[in-house]
Formats: sequence, structure tokens, C-alpha cells
Amino acid sequence: MLVSCLSTCGNLRSAAEFCHRGLEKHPSDPELVAIKGQIEARAANKGPPNSTTSGILNMEDYPDRGLVRREIYPWNTHDPDRYSEGSVKYLNEIMQKVAPKLTVGITELDDLAVPKSMYA
Repeated sequence: MLVSCLSTCGNLRSAAEFCHRGLEKHPSDPELVAIKGQIEARAANKGPPNSTTSGILNMEDYPDRGLVRREIYPWNTHDPDRYSEGSVKYLNEIMQKVAPKLTVGITELDDLAVPKSMYA
């Protein structure tokens, strides 16, 4: 179910990785075999723009950008506060080691919810 949902959302790399892990344990599972073919076909169609391959890509080349957004629920106490000063400072310290010209900041995004006035 996870592989199918990831594929539907457009996270083909994640879907392919979980599918591969499932097939290692259950190589003849008909659902996993079928979805693997679907993922490979979709990845071949969405491959790198200047690809000269015949549609066969490495799993690392699969697109992994989906149509999913993260919801933070009030009862979620296991995630750190990603907007706290300490979290941003920590991320910037890590960022200095791998990409010194980049910094992490906090941004306010538009609310994706449908305005209530549309239902009136």
C-alpha cells in the first residue's frame, strides 16, 4: 500500500526503494511486481530532460517530488520545533559544513486550505 501511495503522489524514487525492499523479502509478490513495472514506466517518462538513455534509469535518477504536504498535528510531540531559534541555529551549523554559502531561514507560506467564504 505504501509503494502504491508513494507512486500515486509522484515520489517515484521512494516508491521504487520501498518496492525493491519488499521484493527482496517477497520476490514473487504479484502486486509488487506489477507496481514495479508501473514505477519504471513512469520514471522513464519523467527522466532527466536531456537524457539520451532508452528510458532505463538508475533508481537515483527517479524523480522524488510529489504532491504531498506535511501536516503538524497538535498531539505530535516527538518532532522538534523546527521554527525555534535553536533548531535554525543547529541547521545552519550543519549547513556550514556542506554548503557554506547557503543558510536556513524561516519562511511563511500561504495557507493551502480553501477559503471558508467559498462555501457560503
